[in-house]
Amino acid sequence: MSSFRDYQFNRSQVTAIAIDTSNGQFLWIAYALKSGTCLLQKVSAHDLTQVYFSIPLSVTSINSIVILGPLLYVAVTHATEAVYLFDIGAPLSEEIRFFKSDLSLTESPIEVVSSITNVYFLTPGNESGNVAQIAVIDDAGEYVETINLIQSPIEITNAISLAVDSNEYLWVVTDGDPTILYRVFFQSAEWQIQETIFE
Repeated sequence: MSSFRDYQFNRSQVTAIAIDTSNGQFLWIAYALKSGTCLLQKVSAHDLTQVYFSIPLSVTSINSIVILGPLLYVAVTHATEAVYLFDIGAPLSEEIRFFKSDLSLTESPIEVVSSITNVYFLTPGNESGNVAQIAVIDDAGEYVETINLIQSPIEITNAISLAVDSNEYLWVVTDGDPTILYRVFFQSAEWQIQETIFE
């Protein structure tokens, strides 16, 4: 039996979503590029038509969003910009932008995850000569460092997913070899990379 999906091409595609439980129950929803801008909206979790904030961003795409403390962290694709930060209570009053050069990134971040104190932005390492990178921004919105995911003989490219656990270990998945999971962790005053191969 065949099934057909009725995709409404006149509607905006959702590219990212985050749950906001500060002073209520809200969703932050990112929409794909339409008429030259992407849209970021804060809406009621109980009535998606109730829009509290609507923020147009002149970027190619909004790739991932996460909330840590009072800030919304947004990973975007753009020629020069990489990250936007918004105050979740008053996002129209102040906006912080980080350029790729500010974060020492060679590519746009594709995913963002948060721990208790930090937010981590993953770049894929898809472009020729590049390795995947992780930019670290703390819960005050300050840039901390960028981790280049290369440590002989390991060189991580084609990263597609990032996770962080309670020990602040970062876990990276690539589409180059789905049998390997990479653990990135800080030890002996430097970042280490360890690979786990699944049989």
